[in-house]
Amino acid sequence: MIRLAFYLTLPFIFSTVVAQLSNESIHHQFDSLFNLHYDKGFNGNVLYSKGEKVIYTGNFGMTKYEGGAPLNDSTLFELGSNTKQFTALAIMQLVEKDSFSLNSDIRTILPDFPYPDITVEQLLRHQSGLPDFMKIFKNKKIWNRKNIADNADVYCVLKERKPELLFKPGTRYTYSNTGYLILCMIIEKVSTLTFDEYLHKHIFEPAGMVHSAVIRRRYQPIEIPNNTEGYIKISGKYQIKNTNPKFSCTYLDGVQGDGSISSTLLDMKCWIDALRMNVLISEKSKNQMFSPNSVAPGYGFGFFIGIDEKWKDIIYHGGSWAGYFSWMYYQRDTDEFVVLLCNNSYSKSVEMFIAMKDILSKLQKSNPLK
Repeated sequence: MIRLAFYLTLPFIFSTVVAQLSNESIHHQFDSLFNLHYDKGFNGNVLYSKGEKVIYTGNFGMTKYEGGAPLNDSTLFELGSNTKQFTALAIMQLVEKDSFSLNSDIRTILPDFPYPDITVEQLLRHQSGLPDFMKIFKNKKIWNRKNIADNADVYCVLKERKPELLFKPGTRYTYSNTGYLILCMIIEKVSTLTFDEYLHKHIFEPAGMVHSAVIRRRYQPIEIPNNTEGYIKISGKYQIKNTNPKFSCTYLDGVQGDGSISSTLLDMKCWIDALRMNVLISEKSKNQMFSPNSVAPGYGFGFFIGIDEKWKDIIYHGGSWAGYFSWMYYQRDTDEFVVLLCNNSYSKSVEMFIAMKDILSKLQKSNPLK
């Protein structure tokens, strides 16, 4: 009986040892990768998890270049376009409540919307044909850069000038921040809450995201503990990218929905766990978010979808704003999650992010974690 018990436990012991060795290899290779990039200028945080378990976190640098504190797992970074996945999920929550449908014409929700025959789903999938407001507002004749625009200002320009659609809605894919600004306005109109209020009540609090918030650093400056500043390198020196009116992050800082959320490593882990376990929406709605269509085979609702063999079963997104970069991906078949947050415009952030993916892919093939 003793011998039998020993043999029965061998598979468990072996798999545990393999997992420990794999985790040690991940730590070693990630530390080597990020320390190398830290020496080259990277300032930011990194997390890797598998299932419920956080396997690796790394903090490299300071919250500010002058008078800052060391980064930690709960330090806030601006997410940029990674906000879009939260906006999309909020829309799906309202669809589940029958507030409207994915096929609803925007004019049935926002009656003064200046374009007919655009649906909610087309906004989510970047298939509306709406021109990007960031390009429109570069025109000094349209907007005085001494002022900071918000969603209402952009909406007013769309109504008054009605710039031409790029294509017939539903026929093409072109990434457009304008669509997610409109989705934000839909959320506020239907819920009667501000975007920030809605996210806190229906996403952040249920998911356990205790630090995340909508933060518009120039539009509504506030003091928040453990926050960061975003930097850009000019003439070899890092400067806070928040005061010069020539920067779009200054005169468009009031806009929400396409960006504006700030979060942390641990809060983003809570976010992916809430998605994994269907805490915020149903399995059916989640699968819709993670599914492309024939017009946009590489994009779902607020997420890019891997379309080649190397990125199979992966949903991902990137974001940049005001010196911040953020990158995340979730591999559904292996239940692996990676998030990278940076606040100093580090030029090799994408290279570093892809290197993380390659390290994990090689380890998964040579010694898969169970």
